[in-house]
Amino acid sequence: MTDEDAPDVSPPVAQQHDPPLAQPTVTSPPVQPVEMSYTEVQQTYVGPLPLPATIRGHDEIEPGTARRFYDDYFAERQHDRDMERSEQELRRAVVEGNRSLAERGQNIALLVTLILGALAAVLAVTGHDPVAIVLGGTSLVGIVAAILTGRSRQHDNDSA
Repeated sequence: MTDEDAPDVSPPVAQQHDPPLAQPTVTSPPVQPVEMSYTEVQQTYVGPLPLPATIRGHDEIEPGTARRFYDDYFAERQHDRDMERSEQELRRAVVEGNRSLAERGQNIALLVTLILGALAAVLAVTGHDPVAIVLGGTSLVGIVAAILTGRSRQHDNDSA
């Protein structure tokens, strides 16, 4: 290894520092208390239409918006009324259909009862008493059972 390749191990040279600069003194004005207030406004509105101020704001952005708000609102109200009216008409039709069906069933039951009663009477008059008793008795039992079953079904439907 040659002297040229050897690392420099000479003692460090003291660095010279510049003398410190004089710091300027800053004086601030006296602190004055500041009075601050904070106001928060929260507004809630529930209704079918926005508030008039909101509608006016929309109308300023897009002219004609207010008219569309009102037209849509009134069209929706008319649609609701039409739907309620058609629902009421449907209910009336169902009730009328049920009433006429029940009336038709009662008329048929009356006709069958009269025919069976007349047949039992004719059989009894012509001397066929046992047959008349069986026919009249079973007819009467069947009619009473149908009436009671119908009433119990109606009672079950009313309580459900």
